[in-house]
Amino acid sequence: MLQLAEEQNAFTDDDIGQHLHTLVGASYDTTASAMTFLLLVIGSYQNVQKRIFDELQDVFGHDDTDVTKQDLQKLVYLEAVIKESMRLYPVVPIIARKVDVEVNLSKLFSMMVMKVALVHIIRRYRVTGDINNVECEFDAVLKPMKGHLICLKART
Repeated sequence: MLQLAEEQNAFTDDDIGQHLHTLVGASYDTTASAMTFLLLVIGSYQNVQKRIFDELQDVFGHDDTDVTKQDLQKLVYLEAVIKESMRLYPVVPIIARKVDVEVNLSKLFSMMVMKVALVHIIRRYRVTGDINNVECEFDAVLKPMKGHLICLKART
């Protein structure tokens, strides 16, 4: 956008601000919905949560250290759970655009955000929930509307 604004006067500063506001708002909303579904899935399947916790223990030990980019790459099972949850409960199940060229998304920022958030949550809390009780609504984003209670209990 900045390049088009500079080279072709395609956008005003206000246009760019409005587009950025939309992008940030949309990414927050989709990531928040994805995290809700993830916590419900993890809370519903205690064996999955245990495997995630065990993987975190393998990577971090019992330390409560910050998460590095290198740590995120080691969290293979956690990433698989995130991807499977997003496959089963896609936040945006319908796309109203046709892609006519290959798009390579090598660094999805929201995946890192979700991994870091889940690392901190699962290291400190035992998650319970029941994905089977969730009733969803689809507007622009799939959102749980009822039955999406999640409980966090401190690990001892």
